[in-house]
Amino acid sequence: MALTEYKKQKFSRTFEVLDRNGNGVLDWEDFTFVAFTLQQHMSWEDDALKLQELLGALQSYWERMLELMDTDGDGTIDREEYLRFYSQFADELPRLGDRVPEWALDLFQALHRAVDLDNDGCIDAGEYALYLKALGSNSDPHAAFNHFDLNGDGLLDIDELEVLVRQYLTSEDPMEPGNWFVDGGGIWS
Repeated sequence: MALTEYKKQKFSRTFEVLDRNGNGVLDWEDFTFVAFTLQQHMSWEDDALKLQELLGALQSYWERMLELMDTDGDGTIDREEYLRFYSQFADELPRLGDRVPEWALDLFQALHRAVDLDNDGCIDAGEYALYLKALGSNSDPHAAFNHFDLNGDGLLDIDELEVLVRQYLTSEDPMEPGNWFVDGGGIWS
């Protein structure tokens, strides 16, 4: 099934945010940017546990992305490959019981733990702002957080995280909370 125009815009926007060096393809350098930006902001040493865990999750995710998306085998993922994957993924998700694959959820959980400054298992709007900054998104973190704080407690826990990631991957509704989570962008017109 082809991507709807809305999903094409949503996933293209995320592709642009992830393409940190602006070369039109996703590469390993784009992915490590998030970890090393967090390292700098948090003053983590190279052997810091949170950094190592995040780099490990990024590496696993990147290898899986290459396996599933890099159809020309050049070690990078261009926009067409990225969008083709999400078109195919939309068809596969119902067969997975609408569950986010573990390999994808692992990355978001590692990012969640990395920005959880007080190690309480939840992130607040300020911690989410660190994530967006590391991602390179210029979206307003507080506006986005207000849209996806599902239970209104001012915190995002791991259970809410899975719901948001699933919504991001599947939703056609620009106001659905998950569409605000991944890059803070919310509505695409």
